[in-house]
Amino acid sequence: MTILILIMNAIIITQLTHPLSMGLMLIINTIITAVMITTMSESPWFSYILFLVFLGGMLVLFIYVTSLASNEMFSLKLNIMMFPSPFVLLIMIVMLTDITCMAPIPMSLQDATSMLTEYQNIPAMKFYNQLLMPITLMLATYLFITLIAVVKITSLYQGPLRMSKT
Repeated sequence: MTILILIMNAIIITQLTHPLSMGLMLIINTIITAVMITTMSESPWFSYILFLVFLGGMLVLFIYVTSLASNEMFSLKLNIMMFPSPFVLLIMIVMLTDITCMAPIPMSLQDATSMLTEYQNIPAMKFYNQLLMPITLMLATYLFITLIAVVKITSLYQGPLRMSKT
């Protein structure tokens, strides 16, 4: 269910026009992701650090955007909320069907279960096992791209964050 909320938020972000509302939706997605990661592990430090790093980057972007568009009016369109409903319905149908018969699993269920139970006693190994490696790589790539975007946006010599000569 939380994955559906994340997907719906990602679809809504594409329809928003105001930068502050986009930032709010990104923060909501980050909170949901951090809560999901916390429930998967015994130690909540990874999700806590992930949330703080992302929130720090969003605060820098918030300062930059408010200095760019400080007087821009915010308007909410109701058709934005109706746009993702067919996509969410399609995703729910796909998630409720038995996908295991459509795509072969590279390892047997017994192998996957034994791998997960083997790493259950080591909390840090839950994020770095073979089954969760794509999620870990996606999070690392996402944080790296966010870091590059923040560095490129907040140039010291250009834009509204430069020192005023008064």
